[in-house]
Amino acid sequence: MGIETENNSNRVLMQDLILIEDAVFNGIYRTIDNYLLVCGHYRVPFLLNLPNATKSHLVTSELYVVSRQGLSKLDELEGTSGITTRGCR
Repeated sequence: MGIETENNSNRVLMQDLILIEDAVFNGIYRTIDNYLLVCGHYRVPFLLNLPNATKSHLVTSELYVVSRQGLSKLDELEGTSGITTRGCR
């Protein structure tokens, strides 16, 4: 589910963050609005913040609560510091 698939480097880091209490698995959720789920150049899926765009759909994924330190480690692994938007409603 989501990008945190089994044997994925993100999955390994998330498990480590949970062990050191920098992350908590909060459950599996579905978005309220439809979003475009795309796969980038490196075959990494991500959501575009274009609610209800053409060809968009509800997305079901894992949700984690992650500390600032944990987010920093995820950004470092993914090389995405400063280019992602985080939040939920």
